[in-house]
Amino acid sequence: MMEAIFELESPDSWLIYEALRVEGIKAKIYLESPKLIIKIKADDVTELRAAVNGWLRLIKMCEKINEVLKWPNCHQKYKV
Repeated sequence: MMEAIFELESPDSWLIYEALRVEGIKAKIYLESPKLIIKIKADDVTELRAAVNGWLRLIKMCEKINEVLKWPNCHQKYKV
């Protein structure tokens, strides 16, 4: 079994966590504010690479959406 662990430190890590936490089929996602931690497990390198690429795309997409929308007052509602 192979594993990759990512830590993303961002003031908006809670927002990415909320957007991605339901995707965790072969991954576990944690929020240790201001860090978002993703642990991905796979049976081989090819599967791990595909999973890592998919998660990185999802994170990038969340960041871009947040930039566009600027989510007013969300920081106050979900202050962590």
